Amino acid sequence: MLASGPRHETGHRFVDAAGALQAYSVRLDGVLEILLPGRLRCRLREGEQHSEVDAASDDALDLFYRFALPRLMHARGAEVLHASAVRLADGSLLAFCGDSGSGKSTLATAVCQLGHATSSWADDALVWTEDAGAPYSLRLPFRLRLHREAAARLERLGALDDATLDDAIATHVAARAPLRAIVLLDAAAMPADRADAQLARLSPASAFSALLAHAITFDAGDVARRKAMAARYLALADLAPTYRLDVRRDLERLPEVVDLLARGLEI
Repeated sequence: MLASGPRHETGHRFVDAAGALQAYSVRLDGVLEILLPGRLRCRLREGEQHSEVDAASDDALDLFYRFALPRLMHARGAEVLHASAVRLADGSLLAFCGDSGSGKSTLATAVCQLGHATSSWADDALVWTEDAGAPYSLRLPFRLRLHREAAARLERLGALDDATLDDAIATHVAARAPLRAIVLLDAAAMPADRADAQLARLSPASAFSALLAHAITFDAGDVARRKAMAARYLALADLAPTYRLDVRRDLERLPEVVDLLARGLEI
């Protein structure tokens, strides 16, 4: 009887702020797998374009869009930024990067609704790569998700389809667009005695560290992949103008914030 060859397994454990396990990512003999216990399991085999998905919860579609698919793309060599994005009139993209709850989706939706962008491009995960010295984003399927208060203040974008889980699995990357600028949302930097939003361009060095902190990864313990990722984010900080927007979450002042962006970024 012949002995089987060695099994080469690497992976990562994803935990929440309290340290509770949320998900696993595993790379085993050419197969990528993401497991959210009791909710979703995705497998992507080497050389294949479609994931095998076992859905075990009602929120499986959202989990696939927001958690599994971006990390599978990262494992395949693309970079993924925790960001939402809109497409501008010239076809380029404006991205909004920040922590969960910082207002990325709300601000992106407001920019569209107030006429400064033609459509939403990404929500919560922006896949990007570099081509001929310019950063480009690859479009993935997604569903726009707004907090209840923001949804009550804004009308939802009408161009989003009610996709099924099967549609999400079968959808290829359908388009790409150049990345024009990135806006980092930072409520913590807002001085307590100021109410007005402030927009300032970051130096490449400051942009690099800030953007890298919001990178989405398949396996944070993969040293070689981390080195390659750092080199790409260093290039991104040089290629894409990056701004910091100091703003409080005040839905009533959204038009003022959008106007500041429109003037400051000339969109």
